[in-house]
Amino acid sequence: MAYTARFKIIPAIVIMLSLSAPLFAADVNDGFEVGRQTKSRYFNIFIQPGTDIDQLTLYLSVPPGIRAMISASVSDFDTFNLPNQLDLLYLAVSETLDVRLKKFECNIKICKDSPSLTAITERLYGTAVEKAGGFYVPEADTIYLDAQSVSINVLAHELSHAIQSKYFVIPPPTKVQEVLAGFVEFQFRKQTGTLPKGK
Repeated sequence: MAYTARFKIIPAIVIMLSLSAPLFAADVNDGFEVGRQTKSRYFNIFIQPGTDIDQLTLYLSVPPGIRAMISASVSDFDTFNLPNQLDLLYLAVSETLDVRLKKFECNIKICKDSPSLTAITERLYGTAVEKAGGFYVPEADTIYLDAQSVSINVLAHELSHAIQSKYFVIPPPTKVQEVLAGFVEFQFRKQTGTLPKGK
């Protein structure tokens, strides 16, 4: 009898948590100033004023080796622009993790530079945190990027966290999540020739 009662409560808790996450995401007061907004298949993209989008698109352009990792047809992504590059990265990270989600949507907030990204960490965490290129906030389902220092490898790492947050009903321990994200970053670094020497 006690087992049955407990079993009925657990789904209710899971439902409450899944319902509360979008509300929290909408209420996040991160101080981010939106200059431009666009959408891709998988992302809501918010861009800070003064961001060099052309340069960022070049930083995040998907090289042939990573593009070849994607088993699905990528002919729809032939136009070279930021939304398409982000979508290709999502597909490549999904392939690397061997995870196929029926639906995926995530926010990406692009800061114009490192001080702008650091200001957001101060607002969110109450202290300046040096984040090399970007970070993911699961409660807000948002990836924050520094347009001047983010790399394709860093974004792949953060994207893997976003995918994990939607794939696992009960999130694995933080160390396990970092191992999975590190594996993705390692695979991307191999393809981009940016592995540290001796690896």
